[in-house]
Amino acid sequence: MKFSTHQLCTFRLNRVLQFLVFIFVCWTYQDIRVEATTCDCGMDCVSNCTAGQYWDNGSCTDCHAGYYCPGGSAGMVACPGGTFRSSTGAEEESNCQDCTAGEYSTGGAASCDPCPGGFACPLAGTDSPLACGAGQYATNGSTACQPCPRGYRCPVGEVTEPTECQDGYYTASTGQTSCVECEGGRSCANKDASTSCAAGTYSAQGEATCSPCPAGYYSGAQASSCTPCDEGRSCSDPAQSPQPCPGGYVSALGQANCTRCANDEIPASPTPNSCQPCPAGHACSDPTLEPVACAEGEYSLLGAAVCTRCPAGSECPSTSTINACTGGTYSAEGQTSCTQCPAGFSCNVSSALPCGAGFYSAAGDARTPVPGMSPLGTDIARTGFHY
Repeated sequence: MKFSTHQLCTFRLNRVLQFLVFIFVCWTYQDIRVEATTCDCGMDCVSNCTAGQYWDNGSCTDCHAGYYCPGGSAGMVACPGGTFRSSTGAEEESNCQDCTAGEYSTGGAASCDPCPGGFACPLAGTDSPLACGAGQYATNGSTACQPCPRGYRCPVGEVTEPTECQDGYYTASTGQTSCVECEGGRSCANKDASTSCAAGTYSAQGEATCSPCPAGYYSGAQASSCTPCDEGRSCSDPAQSPQPCPGGYVSALGQANCTRCANDEIPASPTPNSCQPCPAGHACSDPTLEPVACAEGEYSLLGAAVCTRCPAGSECPSTSTINACTGGTYSAEGQTSCTQCPAGFSCNVSSALPCGAGFYSAAGDARTPVPGMSPLGTDIARTGFHY
């Protein structure tokens, strides 16, 4: 009688018959071998498979990829982490191959996986990738973590690619986890350094580039703002210090260039920030020259370019004043005061004329006809006399 690998206890006999058969079989056939394997009484009989195979559901089967099979009654054994087996039928652990640097595997791998981004697999046979540190990064399949380059940041975590600094920020050295805001007066255009703004330019904090000062403003090097040009000075070159306006020229606050005053104007004093009318009593024919005082008998009013000779019929008591002669007075040209009309004379505003026959005048009065006989007993006033 020959038995298969099924358990003897599967016979469906009554309890007495089962017991008797069990005793008989175990006593008689306890050393029966099936396919060169000893079967213990009451147990399955497992095949003694050759190396590279394992017993699977009643037959020997080639060992799976990622595993090795020593043979015999042993099952499949997973290739250890850091190794792989791409084909079937491996007989021993040495048949498992190491993963190359930049790859890794856990146990039972048929192939190695690239080292994930943010990790490094520096050696062959890596079973556990190494996480990159702060300020480092690694792309997929890396053998080493790289320091974050200048102009980029690599925050803590599994960084696969560096992140470029945003505009107005920079990193001046490698391996940085964050970018620094650009300081006022400096340029961070390339994001990998901070450089001083040149004279005539400026930048506020957080600005990526330096900007030219607007017209009428100036700055020195590394300026965070521009300064308005001072009154009475020129800032035609914003990179230079303000220069004084030349004589006859003026400039207001924040004005880039000086402006020439008109001929009847002069620069304000002490700061030439505007043009002023020529002062009364002076001549201003050229704003680059000092005002010239009028001579006696001349006058000029505020804003006049030249001095004028005092006209007949007027008086100029000062070089800045002119008055018309009043009734009973007169003046010739160039006089500082009006003269009272003398007795016996008739005066218009500019001259005195002798009274004619039949007329008379007292001092300061207009001529008047003789009303009757004269004190001398004549009814005709003589020319040049008064009564």
